[in-house]
Amino acid sequence: MTEKLNPNAWALVDDEDLDAREGVQEVDPNMIFDYVTTENELPAYSARPFAEWLNYNWHEFTDSSREGVLTNGDVIQGALVDWCGGRTH
Repeated sequence: MTEKLNPNAWALVDDEDLDAREGVQEVDPNMIFDYVTTENELPAYSARPFAEWLNYNWHEFTDSSREGVLTNGDVIQGALVDWCGGRTH
């Protein structure tokens, strides 16, 4: 079974020191898919490609000016806005 994504965990930011902190959770496409479908953010047919796309582009959403302060939930919400064409929900 895949580990459950914790939206409050620190997001991986591709920085050795920051990523070694306690509370950082590495995510994978299955975790993203499970999270966005469980939270009713996307239907399954859109959630699967979203999860693969976000996993590939994760560091595009960990803005260097905010490194170390973004959670997995922050990254997913920012990516959902992009994926859905600027939605605000």
